[in-house]
Amino acid sequence: MLGTLKIAALAIFQGIAEFLPISSSGHLAIAERLMGVDNPGKSLELLLHLGTLLAVVVFYRRRLARLALGVVRREGASLREAAAIVASCIPAGVCYCLFGDFIESSLDGGMRFIGAMLLVTGCILLSTRFMPQGRVGRVGLGRAAAIGLAQAVALLPGISRSGATMSAGRLLGVDSREAADFSFLMTIPILLGAAVLEVASDGLAPLAALGVGHSALAFVLSAATGYIAIRYLIGILGGGKLWLFGLYCFAAGLVAIFFCA
Repeated sequence: MLGTLKIAALAIFQGIAEFLPISSSGHLAIAERLMGVDNPGKSLELLLHLGTLLAVVVFYRRRLARLALGVVRREGASLREAAAIVASCIPAGVCYCLFGDFIESSLDGGMRFIGAMLLVTGCILLSTRFMPQGRVGRVGLGRAAAIGLAQAVALLPGISRSGATMSAGRLLGVDSREAADFSFLMTIPILLGAAVLEVASDGLAPLAALGVGHSALAFVLSAATGYIAIRYLIGILGGGKLWLFGLYCFAAGLVAIFFCA
């Protein structure tokens, strides 16, 4: 049974790492290893996913409300944006259906594998240092599908989902702010899908074992830290500093390889 401090720590790690381009799966694995947590349980994973889902919905509530209203009114711009978000999630969905067992087993591939993937993430992020500022203000279907391919690759632990998708957006000429906005909006169907899969697999019964207090703590902390992480990243993107996270990922990858393996 996980204690309060360990649950709080994992929730904070999830909230921060889900949106910062540093790989939430990789950092959770490192945190679990350092804290001696062998298996945090599906119930905790469900709550962490729901918490970070709430964070992105609250942060983008106005844009999502306009989008939903536009779709209901069948406005062209809103329909295109909604279609782009859906299209961006298809590659990851297909890859998980085809290679889900391999992806899940890669979580048990050891710290060296995760560390190596963090080094790959570092290289991806550092490449944005040399990309010109994009000019595209909205992501169309073609770019959305391409960014979705980057998201599919990020199913591997240690590859940052937000880092891969934002870098792909930048490479395709999307400006930094919109690349970040679209990356975060893409998480809504992905996180919702992950929560649905976890409920379909184990139901809601495991939540009872975690306890009401621990469940609330995990949900609230992951939501709060996730919201702060989004605000932080959006704030620094205007300065074109995404590449700095690449240096951090190199350091985290080396820690995973040499100190956690």
